[in-house]
Amino acid sequence: MDRTEAGHKTGPPEPAMLFKRICCLVPLLLASGELRAETIFRCSFGAREASVTQDGERLTYRFGRPGRPELTLTGDAASGTLFYHRTLYARGEDQTLRFANGDTSYVIFNGWAAPNRYLEGARDFSGLLVLRRGRVIRRMRCREGGDFIERPVFSTLPQDAENRVPDE
Repeated sequence: MDRTEAGHKTGPPEPAMLFKRICCLVPLLLASGELRAETIFRCSFGAREASVTQDGERLTYRFGRPGRPELTLTGDAASGTLFYHRTLYARGEDQTLRFANGDTSYVIFNGWAAPNRYLEGARDFSGLLVLRRGRVIRRMRCREGGDFIERPVFSTLPQDAENRVPDE
């Protein structure tokens, strides 16, 4: 008995079957936020990563293995759990996004500075701080990624008074 006789077809799926599969997947992806959300920050620490996605005015922080987050926090300007800080220097800036969860905060940070106008020796570093009751209990520096670009939604967020970007 060949594969066709057993009810198995070889070759690419028929267009109707392919359409049916796509139609079933789209609602699942929309429900998960994977299609709507734009990744605005991603940072790898080896086996784990931190990411921030934006869906409208809402930002979501995820930490864990790619595709299998161990922690997910979502906030917006009105939530009282999401804060932004930016300090500008003559040739540099520090930026943070802080997601608060009870007495623990998760701070995504980026520091950039150039010691001269030619940008020689410029430094650019990003990472994650975990704070408990305001004290740093974990500091992780990005091995890959970590680009942090100003977004219009940041101006709507409550401002953190403290610059939490650590010294390099």
